Amino acid sequence: MQDVLVGLSKYDEEFEVVFSEHPEFGHHTKLANSLREYGVGKQIRSCTTARPIDKCQLQAADIVSYEMSRMQRDCMMPIRYPLRRLKELGCLFRFESE
Repeated sequence: MQDVLVGLSKYDEEFEVVFSEHPEFGHHTKLANSLREYGVGKQIRSCTTARPIDKCQLQAADIVSYEMSRMQRDCMMPIRYPLRRLKELGCLFRFESE
């Protein structure tokens, strides 16, 4: 997650961070604070946790993550409905690798 947020710091747009609420993960505030120290904080509008069932953003993130990992495993497969539909709705995806 830290790599993703540091990658986002290259852009000027603001963003919100929503972590999935799990008992075993409780370090999101510490992560957000350390990133603010390195200058990413000006783009982070908020940092919260929520249950996936209550947040469309977390449900969408699960779908996109699954579809992207599927595409990476087999790049010859056509884009399936979930990503195709999100693109039709105007969603943009940024992909970065080292």
